[in-house]
Amino acid sequence: RMTLGGVSFVDAMESYMEFYKNQVRISVEGYDLSLRPVDLDISLVKHFSSCGNVDFVKVPRDPVTNAISGTSTTVVLRGKGAAEKALALNGSDVGGWRASVKILPPALSSLRSGLTTREAARQYVAHFKRYMSRGITVKGYDYSLCEADVKRALVNYFSSCGEITDVFVFKRRALVYFFEYEAVESALKVCRPSQRRVTGTCFRARAMPIPKRLIVHGPDSCLATPTY
Repeated sequence: RMTLGGVSFVDAMESYMEFYKNQVRISVEGYDLSLRPVDLDISLVKHFSSCGNVDFVKVPRDPVTNAISGTSTTVVLRGKGAAEKALALNGSDVGGWRASVKILPPALSSLRSGLTTREAARQYVAHFKRYMSRGITVKGYDYSLCEADVKRALVNYFSSCGEITDVFVFKRRALVYFFEYEAVESALKVCRPSQRRVTGTCFRARAMPIPKRLIVHGPDSCLATPTY
């Protein structure tokens, strides 16, 4: 398993997603666009501090003038009952204007589909591994075999080289993808003529160039990048 400082990749991503799952995101409207962004920021932190910890306030700003550029500001809270407490402040007075408060979906798109943090973490890691994989082209197998039998034979033969993320079988060639960089070198070694004589196989392999492929569902940045 890929580890990060002794923690499995899936465990690390699960902790990351738990952090964002425990956040409460709200949108606040009703303020005057003529306010200074810093004044709005300070007033919102003060107003919603009774709901829990205020992690973040994102006031929409013009990149040139720095003036407030939108009617909705995102406030990120953390704490027990933060959502209910924030909604209770809907319509409350914030220094001369009334706040319109709505609950926003989770910052991570992977948590909006109802997946548990563990499931979302596993999904992200699987996408990441496929996206980062390197492949080899394999020829020389029995082309009369069905696709399932060819896949089984290739997985059995190359599994000792490293973690296999995908196997695709075509008419006269197959593609085998590995997560670890060193796995491709190992796969090429076991397909050398000297090794083929020892193992009795006829597989011939060559490394695929980089970039190796386009993964349509490969690690979607939205899966693990918070949206504010």
